[in-house]
Amino acid sequence: NLVGRSLDDARVQLERLQLEADISWVDGTPGAVLEQKPKAGLAAAPGLKVRLVVARG
Repeated sequence: NLVGRSLDDARVQLERLQLEADISWVDGTPGAVLEQKPKAGLAAAPGLKVRLVVARG
């Protein structure tokens, strides 16, 4: 689960799993991942793009 983590931490976790980040930005307190798709716990093949919604100030 990447929600609540910093963007840098989320990127490291995705890289370890051989996944890619597709980042969308929304207004809010900067830095934290607010949403991810697919949700945590679902199987993901290497190379899959995980959509992250990240807050920016």
